[in-house]
Formats: sequence, structure tokens, C-alpha cells
Amino acid sequence: MWFQDTNDAGISPKNIRWLAVIFGCGDPEATRLWQKELFESRSRLFDRRKNARSNDTKIANKEKQQEQGSLKGIVGISIGMFATQNALIIPAILWTGFGVLAFLSFIAGVESVTYSPYAGMDKQIGFLWAPSWTVLPVFILPAIALLVSKILSLWSGIGRPLFNSTVTGKLSPWEEKASGFRLAFTVTFFASFGIIFALQWAGVYLQSYHAGNNMNLMVDWNIAALVRPEAINAMSNIILSFVAYAYFGFVMWVYFNSLLILYLVCDDLADMTTERWNIELTDKQRAAINDIFQDIFRVILLAVVLCTFIRLQSTYLIVDAPNILSWLYRDASSIFVGEGVAMLETKAIARFTSLILVFLSLFVFTACVQRIRNTGFFAGSFSLFWKGSVLTIMTVNLLLVGNVNGFTWLLLFSSLLGIYAIFDTDLKGFRSTL
Repeated sequence: MWFQDTNDAGISPKNIRWLAVIFGCGDPEATRLWQKELFESRSRLFDRRKNARSNDTKIANKEKQQEQGSLKGIVGISIGMFATQNALIIPAILWTGFGVLAFLSFIAGVESVTYSPYAGMDKQIGFLWAPSWTVLPVFILPAIALLVSKILSLWSGIGRPLFNSTVTGKLSPWEEKASGFRLAFTVTFFASFGIIFALQWAGVYLQSYHAGNNMNLMVDWNIAALVRPEAINAMSNIILSFVAYAYFGFVMWVYFNSLLILYLVCDDLADMTTERWNIELTDKQRAAINDIFQDIFRVILLAVVLCTFIRLQSTYLIVDAPNILSWLYRDASSIFVGEGVAMLETKAIARFTSLILVFLSLFVFTACVQRIRNTGFFAGSFSLFWKGSVLTIMTVNLLLVGNVNGFTWLLLFSSLLGIYAIFDTDLKGFRSTL
């Protein structure tokens, strides 16, 4: 046991002295020589172990760099943006894009602009009053990107090496596993820039300018020239909307890639455990899986918040309220006075889009939970119940936005619940007080 590599302590000085007495047969001089030789052997053993571990670390780091460096094309770009050394790239691009849009909106004069859907109503449709263009890319999505970067770093730097030591078969390298998702990453790129950006901009906004009216769609700052030509000219608004939707295409690309990487990590984790046969998970492996699972929940929770902001903004644009704060106040008051807000005779495509996005997020979370449970790890029935309850309440809140009077109260409750759940993913803080 003294000479096993797993025994970092080796032979203790006390045991060395006892061995020296035994080997020296009670002779003081022989005991002294044996003790000296045993202590020198102990030092050589420590040096040999230290060098071996240093070499293993260098080899592992070299293999990790080779794996990351061999990811090319759309897969390499998509995953590389979330790599640890590039963790701030996505937030920096998002903040820079927001700054450019804010600057352009100020130049164009649509940072705070109103129009009259009917006589006596001045409705605010300015850039700075749109949470889906301000709060979402400045706070929510950067937080999601940083959490995904943390998950990717935890899995590739700690999780995967932990499982490598206990599998019985040959594992596919990380780059081979990631490359198997090339089609999925390609689809997300096409959906973001081909559909959300190009098709939506050309098919909705550009067509609206060509028709000379909003085609019964919601009016926002991207088509303000159609309803307020004295505030901004059509060409300036077309260019501004082009830049805005190119930026929003990137926003959605980050969102889709975040969800895809979550499932990629969980799928890789589950595949590795299939090679373990009946080997029990170690405490370190369980801790690594638990950390990944908690951060996945945080990402999905923030994704639901993201969808809620899109739903709120698109719904506000089709109701008869002068600004979004006035709309929320009137809705909250409606359960007392019995009078809510009326809908305008326009429709919002983004309301339907928010439903697709939130159900996609919940589907990914369910798939990740299933793959993690295949590893033999079980977070506990209460933990899953708590997480599922939080996500259910927040999803119900999204569905009720603009559909029932008084939804603002549930919005307030679900917001406070979501903030608490971000910091206490298992409700341990609350349960410890009981």
C-alpha cells in the first residue's frame, strides 16, 4: 500500500524509523544507516511520482489543444466562440452591436419615437423602449453565453478526464464527437442568418416599404418611416433595419448554439458512461455532473426569460397603451377596476416566434435531463420537481402575456422566483431555514 501511486503520503517518518529498527536488528549503527537509506528512497519515490504526473498533465493539455485546434469549419467557429480563452468574445460582440444600434438610432432619430395608431393615442415605439433590443442582448444573452462557456470548460477540462480513467473501451475524441453535430450547427447558422435575418427582413420589412404600408403587422422603430415620415426617411430606416436584423440574426445564432452545446455535452457524457459497464460513479464524477446540471438549468431558465422579453415587446406593440410601463400598470390594475387594455388591429409574428423558442428550450432541457440520468446520476426527485416547477410557472406566465387580464402579477411573481432560482437551484437555502 505504501508504494501505490494513489498513496500520495507514502511511508510516514514514524514507520520509516520502525522499519529501520527491524532491518537493523536492533544494532544502533545499522539502524541509522537503514533509516538514512529509507528516507533517501522515499525522496526519490516522491520525485519520480511528481515527474510522472507533470508529464501526464503536459500530455493531457497537448491532446486537449490538438482536439480544440482540429475543430474546423462551422463547428469550430460555433464551439470556439464559447471556449474558455474566448469567453468574453460573445458578450463583447453583443455589447458592441448594441452600442452601434443605439448610436445609429440616435442619428436616425428613432431612439424615442411615437406614432398614432388612432386619434388621441401617441404610442412609443423607440429603440430604447424595446426590452427585446436592450435588456435581452445586453444582460440576458451574455449571461447565457458565459454560463455555456463555463459548462464547456468544466466538461472538457475536468469532466471528460475524470471519466477517461474509468471507461473500459476506446472513446471517440472530443473533436470527433463535436464534428458529428456538423449538420445541426449548419442548420442553426442557416436558421439564424437565412430565415430570422434575411427572410424576415426582406419578406416583412423590405416588403412593407415596397407596399408603402405596414401590411397589418406590428409597427416598431424598424418601420417608423412608414408612420412617421417626418421623423426618419425611408432609405435611412431600411438601412437601419438591415443592420438591426443582421445583429438579431447573430443574437439568435448565439442562442441556438448555446442550446446545441448543452445537448452536445450531455450526449458526450452519456456516451462515455456506456463504456463504464457497472462501475459506480466516484464522488468527483458526481460533483462534476451536478455542477454541469445546475448550470444547464440556469441557462434554460435564462432562455425562458429571453423568450418572455420577446413576447412582452411584441405584445405591447399590438395593444392600445402609450408605452410598455403604462401597459403593465393598466393590466395590473385591471383585476381591481375590471378594465384592461384593448388590442390594435395588427398582428405580431414575434409572439408566435417566442412560443417556438421557449418550447425548444424546454425540449433541450428535457433531453439533457434524460441523457444525464442515463449516466446513473440522479439529482433527487425534489431537485427535479423544483426545477420543473420554476420552468413551468415561467412558461405559463409567457403563455398568459397579453391573453388574460392581470398577467402582470404572475409576471412579477415568476420574475422574483426566477431570480431566486438562479442563485439557489436546489432550494437548499430555503430548506435549511425550515
